Amino acid sequence: MQLATILGSKGSTVLTIHPEASVAGLVAMLTEHSV
Repeated sequence: MQLATILGSKGSTVLTIHPEASVAGLVAMLTEHSV
């Protein structure tokens, strides 16, 4: 697999989380966005 292929299918969405967020909060956000 080439880097161009990976980046081409990645999409443009960027998710961020606050430094104070818990791991449970991170997992919930990732699940919500199907990451």
